[in-house]
Amino acid sequence: MHALDPNLSLDRKLELRIWRESTTVFMTSGHGGCGPYGLAISAYHRGFEVEVYVNDDAACSWIGAQRGKKEVIRLVQEDFLDEIRHSPIKVNYGLLGVAELQRRFEEGGIPIVLISSYRIYKESFHTGLWSPV
Repeated sequence: MHALDPNLSLDRKLELRIWRESTTVFMTSGHGGCGPYGLAISAYHRGFEVEVYVNDDAACSWIGAQRGKKEVIRLVQEDFLDEIRHSPIKVNYGLLGVAELQRRFEEGGIPIVLISSYRIYKESFHTGLWSPV
């Protein structure tokens, strides 16, 4: 956000506020992770133009979470999507190709890439599934 708005004052309070706004779920076994929909809404509320690319909507379902947690995650994600439907945020399902990504870079766009550390390290969800890279 600071790269697009150099006047934005960055501090720990802002970081935590954005994390709270965009976190899919907060449970007693650790902090929740941020997903694409919550981060998009948080950026949009701060006046940034946002477009979301999700290569697989199932990637946001937190495979392996306990049934009770999955229901909370589903409800939070459903609420995020309801808010997005009432905003100009465009959600694209599919891959963003290299050529298109390069074009957007050249136009000044800045990607935020989220990955599942669980799929890489097989770590439990309480260590944080979504990690910005």
